[in-house]
Amino acid sequence: MKPALRFLAISLSIAAAAGSASAQYVAPVAGSPAAEMPTTFSGSAPNPVVSDSPSVMRPLPAENLAVFPTQDGPWLLVAPYGWVPGMKGTIAAGERSTHVDLSVGDAIRDVLPDTRGALMLHVEGGMDGVGFITDLMYLNVRPLDDFLRVDSKSAILEVLGFYRVLDGRCMFDVLVGGRYYDFTNTITVQPIDFTPANRTNAWWDAVVGVRGSVHVNERLALFARADYGGFDISGSSKQACNVVLGFDWHCCDCLSVYGGYKWLKIDHTEGEGLNYSKIDMTLSGPFVALGLRF
Repeated sequence: MKPALRFLAISLSIAAAAGSASAQYVAPVAGSPAAEMPTTFSGSAPNPVVSDSPSVMRPLPAENLAVFPTQDGPWLLVAPYGWVPGMKGTIAAGERSTHVDLSVGDAIRDVLPDTRGALMLHVEGGMDGVGFITDLMYLNVRPLDDFLRVDSKSAILEVLGFYRVLDGRCMFDVLVGGRYYDFTNTITVQPIDFTPANRTNAWWDAVVGVRGSVHVNERLALFARADYGGFDISGSSKQACNVVLGFDWHCCDCLSVYGGYKWLKIDHTEGEGLNYSKIDMTLSGPFVALGLRF
């Protein structure tokens, strides 16, 4: 039963992790910089494009971390991504709890082979200095041992708005919004169990944060994002901290490759007795993303 609890802890925590993964930042082009990313939509080359004002440059994009372009008209970024983090912390359900301490390599070896379905997608859009960020992560993990099967389905949805405070070679955005968590776990005794145990936890966290980027050259930008959520309000997390550091490599006008490292700390407790549940977990690991701009 211990292996199944370990898998349950892994699947629950990786799901809680990859969500939030959610928006980061973009970089500017020779003159300005992007989340959870902007770049010019017109023009034939990846060279920086100068706006009507000689002192304002248009930014390049960057991962789930975008930064809208300083140009007239709307823009849209779609970025599928992948993140498999290492995990460290405690997870509890009812009277049972387990400690998890897995490296990135452990997570790849123990979780990926049991994955039955996954979706990680980041979308951003905006116009005239304001925009939105949405990030969806879905994971279905079904580890199986000789005695127990755990079917874990997890979804994390992030919805944020952002406002550009600083524009130019360096860019800075303020982020405000919410993050929704939904974890459903079913435990079945093998080979046949007519009364499987089923548990669902779902809650919203308010989120506030900032992100910034700096343009290094015509193609490369560096970005960072930090946000804090939960505030222990009405069933939300006591705290949920998210930090992202990465780079944006601008391939062409419509395509960028993003990479970096992400940390996510979640501390959520609810219920009592048999209904008690707790997730106190830190997830961290590298990510990659492919951004398509329209």
